[in-house]
Amino acid sequence: MGKHTSFLQIFAIAITFLLLEGVCVLLISKNSILQQTQLVLRLRQIQQIGWQRVERRRYADKLESINEILFRENQQLLAQNQRLLELVAEQQYRDSAQVLEAQNRFQYIPAEVIRNETDRQHNVIFLNKGRADGVRPDMGVVTTRGIIGFVNGVSEHFCQVVSLLDIDRGITGTLAKSNTFGPIRWDGVRHNQVIMDEIPIHTTYAIGDTVVSSGYSQLFPKNIPIGTVASHKLIDGVSHRLYLDLFEDFRSLHFVYIVYNNQETEIESL
Repeated sequence: MGKHTSFLQIFAIAITFLLLEGVCVLLISKNSILQQTQLVLRLRQIQQIGWQRVERRRYADKLESINEILFRENQQLLAQNQRLLELVAEQQYRDSAQVLEAQNRFQYIPAEVIRNETDRQHNVIFLNKGRADGVRPDMGVVTTRGIIGFVNGVSEHFCQVVSLLDIDRGITGTLAKSNTFGPIRWDGVRHNQVIMDEIPIHTTYAIGDTVVSSGYSQLFPKNIPIGTVASHKLIDGVSHRLYLDLFEDFRSLHFVYIVYNNQETEIESL
């Protein structure tokens, strides 16, 4: 009973205090222009803080939706760009009056990175797309800035990707200017650099030259950017080793594209 009475007394005091404070504020606002102005300014500051918080939350929500829209548009542009590159390449071998067949060889499944490793010798990446989304093992993974790796494990809604940053895996790249190709691998040293080997000694190249995917693999389209020549080294007096600075920053991966080759089954059946 005593505790209950004490609580009621405290509650009554608090209510009385708030009422008196309200009366004081009302009297001040009516009797003093200076104090009224200060009171309005203080209330306006409190309002502005609230408005800022609301606006920041709205901006965050808008930014997420804007990123999603840009990601989808980027997916479409990537497919269109790849088709244009294929058409240009085909046109070089066809009569100019011949109509090219519009048949897309590669399609893209957008995915988001949910886990990414860059500090091991065998790095893997996990994506939020799986079997239910049409993903299967041995599909390539790219961004608009480079080759990321290939799928080696798939569950219903997720997949595991072997990263390009794996010392035991590699791809084939091509010097864009000379069309000279060679194997590309990671040496396990820097997360933003790979090695391109077996470049013939007579090959002409320069620092800053671009290296792209060769298109010889069924995993990746041709002319996907990889990196630029940063330095070189003569190997056994018969070939060059090129050190490439990657276009893509593997430590900042967020959105990627899983590459679906819809002609792979037909090609493998030959």
